[in-house]
Amino acid sequence: MEALGIDVKLIVVQAANFLILLYLLKRFMYQPILNMLNKRAEDSQAILDEKNELSEKIENIDKEREEVLKQTRTEADEIISQARGKGERLAQQVEGEAKEKAAQIVKQGQESVALKERELREKLRNEVAAIAVDTAETVVGKSIDEGSKKEITDESIRRFVNDGR
Repeated sequence: MEALGIDVKLIVVQAANFLILLYLLKRFMYQPILNMLNKRAEDSQAILDEKNELSEKIENIDKEREEVLKQTRTEADEIISQARGKGERLAQQVEGEAKEKAAQIVKQGQESVALKERELREKLRNEVAAIAVDTAETVVGKSIDEGSKKEITDESIRRFVNDGR
């Protein structure tokens, strides 16, 4: 092959150099780059897995938050409802007490009026009796005994009451 200008030694040395270079590149360049690429792929996958896990956690937390909010709203509505009920019962109780007190005041007023009326009637009766006795004594001209005074008083009061009504 030397006639063609091909040096076999040179080709063998070149092939050996190529194989050594290929070995060195594979050993010191290709393998570390492949390791780095694999590590990046693993890291990317781990990040994606962590992202998915965090997304699920966030979703669960959102669901729990919604449930807590719903429960809180329900409890708040229940508390408001209870407060309204208590307020209505208290208003009814206060109204009942006020009615009772008003009725009591009216009753006391009626009793007071009835007492005053009895007192006035008694006072009037006594005055009419005294006037009747004085008139009878003046007309008769002498003093009247107790039995006659009672009869005159009763008769005068009966007439006065019948005429007054």
